[in-house]
Amino acid sequence: MYQQWQASKICSSHKDSGHRGGVLQPGPCWDTITAAYEDNHPQRRWLIKTPDERGAVAGTVTLINSWKPNITRQNQKAGNLCAAFNFTDPAGATGARGAVWVQPTSRGNFMVGNLKDDGTILAVGVHLGDTIKTTASQVVVTSAICTIVE
Repeated sequence: MYQQWQASKICSSHKDSGHRGGVLQPGPCWDTITAAYEDNHPQRRWLIKTPDERGAVAGTVTLINSWKPNITRQNQKAGNLCAAFNFTDPAGATGARGAVWVQPTSRGNFMVGNLKDDGTILAVGVHLGDTIKTTASQVVVTSAICTIVE
């Protein structure tokens, strides 16, 4: 079972189930479940039937046009994208090592990577006005360190 802690169903060997055999287990999840819970008593007391054996695995569903979702994209381009540049932590090589995060002006944040031993990192995907955060400092990206490519 792939990512069983988030699974909404147990997979089968049916081709449409998205089974990922060979990645984390040799066969379908039901093979593992059947082997673990089958009744090994000489006089069988219960029988486990897989979805394949019960004919319970649905085939491909074809949606008619009126049932298909209507999606309107509202993506916006952030603009002012900086060309990749070498960022140097103001704390320098003596500053604390660790992760480097970018906090965009729009929302959220993302990790760029870890500082090298000399206190630098290649910053990619950063925009003018974003804030670069390290364990030791915060720097707002200005035109002094950013060349706009977009």
